[in-house]
Amino acid sequence: MTVDDPAGQSVEVMKMSSFGTRLVRLLQRQGTDVDAMSSYGGLDLKPVIEGLEPSALLLERLAPVLGLHVQDVFVLAGVALPEELAALDPAAGTSAIDIAFATMSLTVERIREFERLVKSLPQEERRKSASPSKRYGPGPGSFLLGMLYNRNLARHHTAKALYLGSGGGLYLSEEAVHHALVRDRPLTPDQFAGFSRVLGIPMADLAILTGFDQPLGNASKESTLIMAVELLWELRRLSAEQARHVADIARSMLTGG
Repeated sequence: MTVDDPAGQSVEVMKMSSFGTRLVRLLQRQGTDVDAMSSYGGLDLKPVIEGLEPSALLLERLAPVLGLHVQDVFVLAGVALPEELAALDPAAGTSAIDIAFATMSLTVERIREFERLVKSLPQEERRKSASPSKRYGPGPGSFLLGMLYNRNLARHHTAKALYLGSGGGLYLSEEAVHHALVRDRPLTPDQFAGFSRVLGIPMADLAILTGFDQPLGNASKESTLIMAVELLWELRRLSAEQARHVADIARSMLTGG
C-alpha cells in the first residue's frame, strides 16, 4: 500500500512489519526509552519486540503509555478483542455517525451539553455476543478498518467516516473506500489525514502504527471535530435504540427544538 504525496512521490508501506517493530519506532518517536519502561515501568516489552504475541494485560497497561484506546492497541497488535471491550451494539453505528455530523454544526457549549446528556444515559446489558472484528489481511488497511470497527464505523460507514474526518471535503462511495482499505489500495495524503482525524490519532503516530515507512506530519483538527470524534467514542456504549433517541435530540438541537 502506498500514499501518494503532492509531489507525486509515494510513501512505501512495510506490510510485514511486526507489532514489536512498529511499537519500538513509535516509542522512539515519542522519546520513550524502551529499556527504562522495563526497568521502572514494569512493562517487559522484550518478548513482544522479539515477535511473541503480547498478553491482554500487557496491552491494557501499554495503551495509556502510547496515548491510545486499549481497543485500538488490541487491533494494532493483531490480538482478538475481549467481548467486554467491544462496542455494545454494532447496529448503533448508523445513528452514531449521524450524531457526529450533527454535532459538528453545534457550538462548543452545545456540544458539551449534548455530551453530558450522552454520559448520563444508563448502561444497558449486552443483548447478544459481540461479533469478532473481521481481519482482511496483513496490510495497513486492516488496521484502519479494525480501529473504525471499534467506533462502530466499519460496517457500511467507512466513507462517511472519511467524509467526517475531511470536514466534508472528501466525498467517495462506500464501495471505493472500503475496497481501498480491504485491498490496500493507495491513499492520498488527504484521505490518510481524514482517517487520522476521525480516529483521533496524530498522522505521524498513525503512519508508524499502521506500517507506513515514514511519518506524514500532523493533521490539524477543528475543536468541533475533536469533540465530535470524542463523542463517537462515548456513543459506542449505547444500544441502537438509545443511539436513535440521541440522534433525534441532536437533530432537534440543530433546528432549535
